[in-house]
Amino acid sequence: MEFVLLAAVGVAVWFVIRSNRKSYSYRKHPRPLERPEPVERQADRPSRKNNWGLTDPKNQAAAVAKVNFEKTKLMNASEFRVFAALEKIIADLDEGYRVMAQTSLGEVIKPKSSSGDWKERKNAFASINSKRLDFAVIDKFGFVALAVEYQGSGHHQETAFIRDAVKKEALRRAGIRLLEVEKGTTPKELKQSVLTSLGKNGTDAA
Repeated sequence: MEFVLLAAVGVAVWFVIRSNRKSYSYRKHPRPLERPEPVERQADRPSRKNNWGLTDPKNQAAAVAKVNFEKTKLMNASEFRVFAALEKIIADLDEGYRVMAQTSLGEVIKPKSSSGDWKERKNAFASINSKRLDFAVIDKFGFVALAVEYQGSGHHQETAFIRDAVKKEALRRAGIRLLEVEKGTTPKELKQSVLTSLGKNGTDAA
């Protein structure tokens, strides 16, 4: 009887020790809730942070291959009339100027390397890079001599007004004059405004 009792106690002690070892092992090396995904599969999965992988040119090519495209107008009728008038004004000056339409602001100005820290410059550039000038008058050296914005009906919307304010401030800080053309401006009025903005006051504006 005594032998049986000792055997029972020994078995109980063995179970306690075994249980404690399992508990310690689990706490020290807890099992993951799920198996980690293989690295190659993780790399193939589009990231929500990069617009479902569209920063990768291969994914861009795949996306483009799935649809057909059609031409759209670069300018509406009113904008085209202003563009044509600008071209004639600039051509008559014969001083090497050119007129560009729908020009990316980030292609013609950038933050000065001596201005702010790298993060401030990065944020400032990101704020202007996707914005466009309706028209840009480029000098013979390739720099913007005059920015021209046509104030059509869409420019009076709240979001458009804020975007325009950002462009105005960026242009001001870059030392580029901005000419705003109101709806209904005549070609003669436009010519006088362009010549004045370019410092050609002595040029015949007739």
